[in-house]
Amino acid sequence: MRKTQNPRNILYLVLSIVIAAGIWYYVDEFNGRVVTQTVTGIPIEYINQDALADNGLMLAEGEDSGTSTTIDITFKGNRRHIVQLDRSKIRVTANLASITEAGVQSVKPDLTYTDRKFNSGNTSVEEQSLYMATVNICELSHKEVELRCELTGNVAEGYSAGKVQLSQTSIAVRGQEEEIAKVSYAKVIFDIGKNTKETVTADLDYQFYDEDGQVLNLSGIHAEAGQIQATLPVYVTKELKLTVDFKEAPGAQLETMIWAIKPESVVVSGDASVLNDMDSIVLDSFDLLDVTRENTAHSYAILVPDGCENLSGVTKATL
Repeated sequence: MRKTQNPRNILYLVLSIVIAAGIWYYVDEFNGRVVTQTVTGIPIEYINQDALADNGLMLAEGEDSGTSTTIDITFKGNRRHIVQLDRSKIRVTANLASITEAGVQSVKPDLTYTDRKFNSGNTSVEEQSLYMATVNICELSHKEVELRCELTGNVAEGYSAGKVQLSQTSIAVRGQEEEIAKVSYAKVIFDIGKNTKETVTADLDYQFYDEDGQVLNLSGIHAEAGQIQATLPVYVTKELKLTVDFKEAPGAQLETMIWAIKPESVVVSGDASVLNDMDSIVLDSFDLLDVTRENTAHSYAILVPDGCENLSGVTKATL
């Protein structure tokens, strides 16, 4: 006959497991199960480079510059905290504000956590690959280069393109003399699309080119400009009818009048965004109560929209 297990024994077993787990957690959390973890390739961020520029200096960057770029750090602490280390929240900075002369020098890297829970003494630095970062400081040179624009796309039939307007015609660059000497000009590529029927404006990035027209990707070149705004005026030529805003009244209706405007229309050229929605020019308003039984003539100036040109050569119309 199968013997039934005593419920009290089961209770003791569960209680023992709970107590053992509690003791293990206490020892691990409070009695210091200390472990280490090494994070490699942490980038060094060099701050206050503007202070260097104020002194006519700059930081030489790149793999071959001699400037330290990364650091390896070994952290020590409670296992529960160490395993939660997130390298994206580890920041190493080196302050360049105190440097006032060119040459290879050393600066102390400073470690901070952007995650607050690691700033409470739960972790410490056991070891790091370098305690002083090497920086190569060089003289800062300036140069102005021409800014060019390469236009792609086309305007629709019946439309014409004006001259591209750029927010600036040159770009100031700074860097090491041998680096900026390679820069011949800067260029933006302005794509206006296909069969464009109105003025196009865009904010564009630029690239630097050498004298052979090859793109330069030089990390040591710093430009003193952001994006370039480019505008291409698109023009259209239209024939616009000349009209008058007649004010009717009882006994003075337009249908009872014989009238004409000479010339009937003019040919106008201008910005497509202005003229696309226009089909006439209103010369003035005219109150039909002022009409007498005799023939009368009234002269009006033909005013075209701002920025547009009257190609007909006629500046006045007669009603």
